[in-house]
Amino acid sequence: MATGLFTKFFRRKEATSDATMTPRIAVEIIQRFGSVLENEAPVPGCVADVTKLPFPKEKIREALIFGLRANVDPKMKEMLKTAYIELANWQRGVGPADQGIDTSKLNAEDDVESRARSVLAQTHRQEQWNDIVLKEQAYSKSELEALKLW
Repeated sequence: MATGLFTKFFRRKEATSDATMTPRIAVEIIQRFGSVLENEAPVPGCVADVTKLPFPKEKIREALIFGLRANVDPKMKEMLKTAYIELANWQRGVGPADQGIDTSKLNAEDDVESRARSVLAQTHRQEQWNDIVLKEQAYSKSELEALKLW
């Protein structure tokens, strides 16, 4: 397993609630989730199904908290906090196709009416998912604040 940048920052300060989380496991989970964020994340305004994550959502949360509790530099902490909040963009029950408005799917050569119909078609359930994502993001931030990691 490649350990890269994260490994040099992990010096455990305190025990985590999950005795199975180790620096090596946390690094692996964070790196794999980081790769998903870089290469496969839903476009802004869209939500993906949790089955597209490399690990269960709760395991990713645990690893990110583990990383935040470790002696990491300020830039690394900001990346880990952002990743923690970004987990809200993956939800249970979305299905195989991401939901939301993806303007990258609009054909610039189409007339305005066709593009408008395309946007309207993409709004199906978008408001529902947007509300769920925003609530989870707020809750995630409050979790980190309660743990004094924000």
